[in-house]
Amino acid sequence: MDAARARFFWQGIGKKKKYHMIRWEALSTPKEFGGLGFLDTRAMNTALLAKWLFGIECGESSMCINLLRTKYLGQCSLFQKEPKSCSFFWTGLNKVRDWYNYGRGVQLGNGKSTRFWADVWLREESDVVTWKLENSGKYSARSLYRFIVNPGCVDLRMVDVWNTRVPMKIQIFLWMVWHDRVQTTVQLKKRKWAGQIHCKLCGEMEDLDHLFFKCPVALFVWCWVRDSLGWSCIPASLGDFQDDFLGGHGDKDNRLTIFLFAGVSWALWRTRNDWVFDDLLVKHPNQIVHRAFGFLQYWCRLSTKGARTKTEELLTKLHAELTKL
Repeated sequence: MDAARARFFWQGIGKKKKYHMIRWEALSTPKEFGGLGFLDTRAMNTALLAKWLFGIECGESSMCINLLRTKYLGQCSLFQKEPKSCSFFWTGLNKVRDWYNYGRGVQLGNGKSTRFWADVWLREESDVVTWKLENSGKYSARSLYRFIVNPGCVDLRMVDVWNTRVPMKIQIFLWMVWHDRVQTTVQLKKRKWAGQIHCKLCGEMEDLDHLFFKCPVALFVWCWVRDSLGWSCIPASLGDFQDDFLGGHGDKDNRLTIFLFAGVSWALWRTRNDWVFDDLLVKHPNQIVHRAFGFLQYWCRLSTKGARTKTEELLTKLHAELTKL
């Protein structure tokens, strides 16, 4: 199922095969962890199966849970009895025990649900199974799912991209840029594409940094931005832009800077594609500047009321310099 969803994302309903530019694990990572936010059906299936295990241990009294508890556990707890050959469903539940155990907690009482050598047990009250991944102590499939798909160390500034008020299509494009998975000729060549790797606009090798920062037409656009905003320099690469022009995660100016970058990069990308696929080349680089400004002006209406003033101030500065070109 995940393979079919990935195929649909990259190539739509057409039959022509297209390149999958990034692995499925990145697509299915939640947006707050830097991914694209697709549901990972395997991880969700694990989380839903684990809910049965929690119900069995917590003493739920539904007919199905009572049947499973009586048939397979008897007086033992879930982790006191080794799984044996049994029904397909019980086998499936046992396969997710390790994931379930990451969030499982036990408030120890009389020790009947504990392992003698592995756990410490006290008092005569019954053991109470709790869920450590929720403050309430109650199981939720959502909490285990997020635990499973959490990639660990992430660039939290990617969250600022998702919070930038631009169309979803542009957010996905920015996400591809952030991961260096835009279909530049260098990336396509890695996937055994047979075409030329040189930029059709200037003849240099076309990688992401060249396309958006180093190509002469990109330099022209960034110089317009520099002169408009009074910057002392322009970004030389994506890493340079991220390190020197963006603050840390949650910085109040990040969204506005990413908004600006979205307009510039999308205008450059559209211009490049018009030339590569349709043989349409702009007569002068200032047409790209007008295009970028047009995108920003159009997207401004998506801004929240609180951010609208700063966005309009940005557009005013850009327009003032645009009239001088």
